[in-house]
Amino acid sequence: MSSPDDDLDRTIVVPAAPRMFVRFGPNQLGRDYVVGDVHGQFELLDRLLRAVAFDQDFDRLFSLGDLIDRGPDSERLLRLFHTEPALYCIRGNHEALLLASRSNPVYRRVWERNGGDWADDLPEAQLAQLAWIIEQMPLAMELELGDGRCVGLVHAEVPPGTDWDTVRRVQAGPADQIDDQDSTLESSLLWGRRRVNALMLMAQNPEADEIDDDTRTRAIRAVTPVEGIDLVMVGHTIIPAHRPARAGNVMFLDTGAYKVDGRLTLAEPAANRYWQCDREGHLRTEPDGMPLPNAVPLREAYLRAPGVMA
Repeated sequence: MSSPDDDLDRTIVVPAAPRMFVRFGPNQLGRDYVVGDVHGQFELLDRLLRAVAFDQDFDRLFSLGDLIDRGPDSERLLRLFHTEPALYCIRGNHEALLLASRSNPVYRRVWERNGGDWADDLPEAQLAQLAWIIEQMPLAMELELGDGRCVGLVHAEVPPGTDWDTVRRVQAGPADQIDDQDSTLESSLLWGRRRVNALMLMAQNPEADEIDDDTRTRAIRAVTPVEGIDLVMVGHTIIPAHRPARAGNVMFLDTGAYKVDGRLTLAEPAANRYWQCDREGHLRTEPDGMPLPNAVPLREAYLRAPGVMA
């Protein structure tokens, strides 16, 4: 039996809270790749990595989140990105749903309806392990390229009007965080769609016909570049053309890997190139990749809105 003095000598070790923002210096030995929402499609990812001759001893792979759900290999991908030292992943909204489901049965049903039914038969201890893996995932990353440029990585979006320095200070939100209409920075990083919705609005209605001035003003502000960073790469919302798109300095890489007609996109930001693979395992690209798109030009019809500086 221990004495009271023994208790005084014991050191209580409190695990450090996972960092919600992680920065990576330039890769001096190999190449860096960024992949859009994989959604359980391990075979597509493997096909793309083989196509670019990915070398895990020198190269690095960064996932924009949503490794899980809607595909056959959710658990495999979570464990792979957790154990392989060359693979890194930020938290997506589907990973956030898994965490939320742990504390609220309503969120568990929401998760199941959105592709989380793969976990229905998992033993509790196994699911707890996967939740712990997700808790270690940051909400944002920054990647310095060899040419001095810096690339920000978030799952959904940096809110319009928020600079990258604010993202660097992001903290963990509640464990049961779900979509709350962008009331916090954490929510926007996981769920936001204002930027991509503005891009789609301008693509579908270039002349701003029957769009009021307030909507035009919000659309232009939503595609204004994120200050303090050269490029931001995001996933979360599927681009209908199944090709990457860019507004300002934000690159959208979710091209619907789990859809029958979708594709998984792998980008190399330093080389400004990307590769794609469809659900049949066919590469939809040139051997050396295809050029990442330039920013969509701002539409004159939208610039005429009151309060927008041309």
